[in-house]
Amino acid sequence: MDDQDFRRAVRELQQQVNKALDESGVTGAEATLQYGKAVITNVVRTYADNLALLGRPAPTLDEEEQLKKAVENRIFYLGDLQPLVDDPAVENIDVNRYDQVWVTYTDGRKVAGPPAADSEDELIENVRRWGIYQGQNARDFSTARPILHKALSNTVRLAAATGITPHTAFSIRKHGMLDATMSDLAARGTMSWPVRHFLHAVMNVPMNVIVAGAMNSGKSTLVRALAGDIDPFERLITVENERELFLHLMPERHHDVLSFEARAANSEGEGAVTMRQLIDDAFRFNGRRILVGEVRSDELVPMLVAMNSGGRGSICTMHADSAEEIFPRMEILAGTMPADALFRLVGKAVDFIVYLRHEVSHDPDAPINVRYISEIFEVLPPTDSVVPAVNRVFVPGPDGRAVPNVTPQCMDKLVKAGFDATMFVPRAGGLWN
Repeated sequence: MDDQDFRRAVRELQQQVNKALDESGVTGAEATLQYGKAVITNVVRTYADNLALLGRPAPTLDEEEQLKKAVENRIFYLGDLQPLVDDPAVENIDVNRYDQVWVTYTDGRKVAGPPAADSEDELIENVRRWGIYQGQNARDFSTARPILHKALSNTVRLAAATGITPHTAFSIRKHGMLDATMSDLAARGTMSWPVRHFLHAVMNVPMNVIVAGAMNSGKSTLVRALAGDIDPFERLITVENERELFLHLMPERHHDVLSFEARAANSEGEGAVTMRQLIDDAFRFNGRRILVGEVRSDELVPMLVAMNSGGRGSICTMHADSAEEIFPRMEILAGTMPADALFRLVGKAVDFIVYLRHEVSHDPDAPINVRYISEIFEVLPPTDSVVPAVNRVFVPGPDGRAVPNVTPQCMDKLVKAGFDATMFVPRAGGLWN
């Protein structure tokens, strides 16, 4: 079969399988996948037999297997983009229209990718089915619900839009370091060894931490690594809009984890479960610590209340384009809550803010894609101003990476948790222990 015949056959077979799935009534991701695979095998075999009966060239056994895989990828995975998703060197995939695809690699390179579909209509249908059949909770994608956010697997997150963009578009973000430890990140240059040991003590005290940074700066990776320093028997509750932490899939590292994922309303506007509700309920499930994937909206205040009401050692992430933007960002997320009340709560609830920086360049001759901790603030109650007081414990060094600056007020607690305070003593030549 030439490429044109192959793609035509895949489209025809996909339509048959889609129809069978829609009429089957099968529910649940795993059951649907197994049923779908059986249907695919049957329709491909029937397709080959029919061609042979008509005296036309039938696909070889190898081509039948290729057809099965292509149809399966289009329905249950990401179609022609699946090989890119499977490539560990690929970091992000951006589709601006069905035939305009950009692929960003982990080293910073950015190159054009293969078409995501053969037409606009096919792309819409593919994304619609991914929303239904991939991940845990089915999510609608239609003109009535033109935006889709979903974790498709434990390594892939999808954001899609239709009707509000010139063409149906989507972006795929991959999580390539699910099992990275703090020591792994230190070895990669994300942090210095003093920072690594400092944060280990912060987790052991335990203290509440906000991990902040710009988009794609590695916040989730750092939270997973921080969680790796927590006693494996300690009960953890994770709360996310779309799952990215996946601590519940690491039983060798975390023995007792309960993972919550917010749920959008159905087409009738019912059944929604918000992040705010989940955070409010988390302690009723006996969670010692709460880890929130990202605070984006009115769940900020419940998260702060949880941190201040027994959730010691809790962690959340927040989007901020600079360290200076963090407190103004909180004020926006808190809505109508008075600033003085908000920041008094922040000063009591939050112990440290860790800021991540991301340097990226897509220059084909000199690509750059590095992430590192640039600053760590100790957060204290407000004194002379409305916003909390801060100690800039670690500040950017000559290369931008965090170096010790001042001793935190809580140093005694950190030392009791195993931190070596001499790491804050500069050595000859300006280096740090």
